[in-house]
Amino acid sequence: MKELPSITRKKALIVTSTSLALSVLLSTLNMASVSEAAEASNMQSYKASPIVSSANSAQLLLNPPKLIPDSTRNMVGRDIDIEFPDDPAWRAAITAVKIDGYSLQDPSGYSITPGKITVHGIYFGSESVRNISIEAAGYSSTDVMQPILSFYSQNLALNKPVFTSDNALQAGNNAVDGNPATRWESKFADNQFLTVDLGAVYDDITHVVLNWENASGKSYDVQLSVDGSTWTTVYTTNQGEPGLLDNVYFEPTKARYVRMNGHTRTTDYGFSLREMEVYGDAFSGIESAPVLYADTTADEAGQPIDITFADDAEWRSTISEVKVNNTVISPSQYQIKAGQLTLNSSLFPEAQTYWISVQATGFRNTVVYQTVLPKGNPGVPTNPPTDPTNPPTNPTNPPTDPTSPPANPGSNLALNKQTASSPDYHRSSADAVDGRLDRRWESAFADNQWMTVDLGAKQTINRVLLNWENAYGKAYTIDVSIDGETWHTVYSTDNGNGDIDDISFSPVEARYVKMNGIKRGTPYGFSLWEFEVYAGTADLIESPTLAVSTTATIGEPVELTFADNAAWRNAVNSIELDGVALSPSQYQLEASKLTLDASLFIDSKPYTITIGATGYKNDSVVQSLTLGSSQNLALNKSTTTSESSLQNSSFAVDGKKDTRWESQHGIDPQWITVDLGEATEIKRVVLNWENAAAKSYKVEVSSDGATWTTVYATNNGHEGIANLLIKRTEARYVKVTGTERTTQYGYSLFELEVY
Repeated sequence: MKELPSITRKKALIVTSTSLALSVLLSTLNMASVSEAAEASNMQSYKASPIVSSANSAQLLLNPPKLIPDSTRNMVGRDIDIEFPDDPAWRAAITAVKIDGYSLQDPSGYSITPGKITVHGIYFGSESVRNISIEAAGYSSTDVMQPILSFYSQNLALNKPVFTSDNALQAGNNAVDGNPATRWESKFADNQFLTVDLGAVYDDITHVVLNWENASGKSYDVQLSVDGSTWTTVYTTNQGEPGLLDNVYFEPTKARYVRMNGHTRTTDYGFSLREMEVYGDAFSGIESAPVLYADTTADEAGQPIDITFADDAEWRSTISEVKVNNTVISPSQYQIKAGQLTLNSSLFPEAQTYWISVQATGFRNTVVYQTVLPKGNPGVPTNPPTDPTNPPTNPTNPPTDPTSPPANPGSNLALNKQTASSPDYHRSSADAVDGRLDRRWESAFADNQWMTVDLGAKQTINRVLLNWENAYGKAYTIDVSIDGETWHTVYSTDNGNGDIDDISFSPVEARYVKMNGIKRGTPYGFSLWEFEVYAGTADLIESPTLAVSTTATIGEPVELTFADNAAWRNAVNSIELDGVALSPSQYQLEASKLTLDASLFIDSKPYTITIGATGYKNDSVVQSLTLGSSQNLALNKSTTTSESSLQNSSFAVDGKKDTRWESQHGIDPQWITVDLGEATEIKRVVLNWENAAAKSYKVEVSSDGATWTTVYATNNGHEGIANLLIKRTEARYVKVTGTERTTQYGYSLFELEVY
């Protein structure tokens, strides 16, 4: 009989050692980079050298095949198959395979066959998106964004049917309800079992979690079955201890039924499980969706984007959801036809990389990364030369190539200049001065990282523009130097918020300019799409003086006034509220007046408003708001809720930010209602969500508690405070109904306020 795996036991977390131990270890460590993966596997990691290109050299390079990401088995720890239209000459010329800029030096780390490059699963130890690039002698580099999905993230046993040995003292479904406060308890005897029916046959069950109460199993098996009759034992122990969390890993096994088969107990009581969780490949048996291809023709900001695919009529007809940058868009914002998905131009207002995701019922999710270039970008030539025997017809005026953007004298002084950065970077700093918005510098995943650009000669400068990727700098300085050794700080912040930082300062002479990152805004590194430097001799101009509103109240827009200055208004590049950048939809700037949306102001307190404008000094003002006649009508009023809430609904109207209503776990929909006592005109509802928030929910009002009118609905809810301005309406009852959760837990509200 095959020897069964054993586990090492610990309080709170147990990790087992099996033939999948390597990928499990990587997943447990939440591998964030290929260098970490190599360290975890005792393999050496190598840093990629920057690639230098020019317009002339680019014309001599052949075009490589287009890479197609793996969308079928792109799971944590699995081999990834990158496909391509086969080109034997290109295949034979391959010199490097890279992940996130790092060369794979171990020949066993990948294999190349006609039409396919297979990369070993050791490099994919956590859920992430990896950039896989291929270099070949005589060809341009080619890359593809490869999503890696985690099949450990979904508990397949949650709220599924269970069967237990006879005369259980507490119900078996308590062990699959997602609530560790409840438990299954067998009768006080040995040889008891609990079985969960996953509802379908899954190809790869790999992991079972047993959360034991003190009355645990001393000797027990974990068994799997396809039909509920023939069982395979994947784990056995006689060393069980009270009150432990046993994480049991084993080789992928096909199963529909999972059983804890208890032989002997650790106490005189029964077998008692708080939770039994089952994990594996949640996509087993689900059809693959077509591969999506990005638009490479009309891919400019403000233009519609055409995503193409090999047509599948069944997939097209069952599309249920389209997302852009993880936000669900309405059906009115896209059109679908055979082989093509057209997305409205309003979805792509800026030059950046967008993530587009399509979900169809019965199919796996499919994604594509769409690079959108600046408006008016000359783009790739319509008929570029493909080999040295077909040179351009006008060598003195070659076609513009995005790998070597045209020079712009007197503008961005950093364009294509020499750069340097802190060591152990993930992507070269040269990518932040190439004029492209699809390549970037990425530092190591640590604080205190830097990047410098050498302007080539001493210049007088007064402006730096940082175009951050999602991994931005929270605290950083801009430093300048004549010799690259003695540095002078011209700008600093400890409240960066990403996106684009357009920084003006008094003119200073410098040859070297440094972004000195002190603290990151995310767990990743510092990452810049572009680092731009501009010449200027003009000192910063005084901004108009802002005058606050003396009548500002919660629930109403806030107006700041100033002596109008059209040049300043046209130069405004940022408006911040308490250090958080506002989107243009949240304010209106017009002659002599700045109007801020009422939804921005939640509490009666002072708010700091800061306006930045290119070439001008920042202008800040403190605006206080009062409650006015507004009061929380829901405070300490009567509430009702859906059944069996875990924490009382009255906690959501007690005025305390440390108590909360909590619904049942894992069950949709759930609701909470407050009775205001009498019909009252209302215009605002504030929902202070805990992390276990509602992704999809609606707010309804009623005069009698029977007939309801929806005044607000969203499918994009999240944790934190939602300040909802509604149309003035008379109501006595206000109800919040959640239909989809952000977590596997319930719905949880610190406060429900009505004004």
